[in-house]
Amino acid sequence: MLLVAQCGGDDGGGEPAGGDGAPAPTTEAAAPPAAEAPPAAEAPPAAEAPPATADTIAPPAPGSANAETPASLEATEPATPTAAEQEPPPAPSGPPPVAVGTMAELRMDAGGYAHALFTAGFFSGPVNGFTATSSDTSVATAGVSPPDILIVSPVSRGSASVTVTASGPGGIATQTFTVRVNTAADRSQVAAPPPTAPPPTAPAPPAPPPPPAPRAPFVPAEEWPADTPLAPGVPTEELPAQTPPPDDQPLYSLVTEPVTTPPALSSPIPAQTLIVGNSRTVSVRPYFSGIVQGWAVASSAPANVAVSMDVAGVVSFSGDALGTSTITVTATNDAGSVRYGFTVSVKTASQVLLRTVGDRPQLFVAVGQTVSIDLSRHFSEAATGFDVIYDHTDPNRLIDVTVQGSVASIRGVRSGTVRITLVAASATARISRPANIRVTG
Repeated sequence: MLLVAQCGGDDGGGEPAGGDGAPAPTTEAAAPPAAEAPPAAEAPPAAEAPPATADTIAPPAPGSANAETPASLEATEPATPTAAEQEPPPAPSGPPPVAVGTMAELRMDAGGYAHALFTAGFFSGPVNGFTATSSDTSVATAGVSPPDILIVSPVSRGSASVTVTASGPGGIATQTFTVRVNTAADRSQVAAPPPTAPPPTAPAPPAPPPPPAPRAPFVPAEEWPADTPLAPGVPTEELPAQTPPPDDQPLYSLVTEPVTTPPALSSPIPAQTLIVGNSRTVSVRPYFSGIVQGWAVASSAPANVAVSMDVAGVVSFSGDALGTSTITVTATNDAGSVRYGFTVSVKTASQVLLRTVGDRPQLFVAVGQTVSIDLSRHFSEAATGFDVIYDHTDPNRLIDVTVQGSVASIRGVRSGTVRITLVAASATARISRPANIRVTG
């Protein structure tokens, strides 16, 4: 049954007041009842939805063109996986490093020398490298320099914790120790002797005094304070907590045991050759054994070979003038020192670089005769050894060759032309060049 309510005047024809012959739309025709609308969860996807009509969708309200996407559509978008979900972390490929022993507390002076220590002695197992960090860089800085040298430098008064980390294919291991940095005022205050005061006067014993026990100390009538000072007239709070070493001894030690033996030379430092105007660095730490707490270096001719050294035992020198100088390296610790000198030869480029000189040699020799050739005339001054390559076992050979020093002797065997190879060598290189020999006769 359909109920229709019409509005407007009744002029007998049932038509609206508009007079255009079209029936007036009703409210029920403009929008379907809410109960007949399909549920939102069962609505088809946007791509398959039927075209909208005036009977099913009301026109959007003004300002609603940028309406948000319904939450049901947003929930259907797949989440982007994170980097950790895409690539799992690699598994350890070996055993981790292990900390060995304990790194003792380090005491230093503000503005004083830095301290160097080999980190490898405090770890075992496979280690790829070391790093070091300080908890307070305003007190002390820490870092690791090649070859695995821990460098701790004091900055200002205070204390900080230094952590050394050893990284390996199977993980990491750490060692942590405390760095205490004092100032000169702290040392003078601690080293100054406390003021002395006269001992208190003992009261007179009452008469008659009791007979003292044999070899018993005298006991005054008044009782001593419960907190007896460690020294007469010196309050406990003024006593130093720890007495520092004398001024001529270092205020630091990172070794687990006291140093009882000086460093030693394990192998000689090789002699060096340098082209004038160039420079070079040499790490001398591998040539010494034992604990090294300090380094020193000196040149026998600073105007010819200038030299310097860092705390890790790396010597830097430059060739400023031709000649030979001696560089002396000294390694020290609390138990003593050892020194060793190596030579540095500064030469020209022609003296250092091995190369050929002049044109290809052309020699003539008669059958049964012998000629000599000085091989050094065909190479630069850097050449120190000479030889000639020729097949002496060939039964059809045309010549016989012998070499003594830099002179090659060539004897003609049968006529013809043959090629030989001249060879020169230096301390660091080896080169060769061909030569033609014509045998007449």
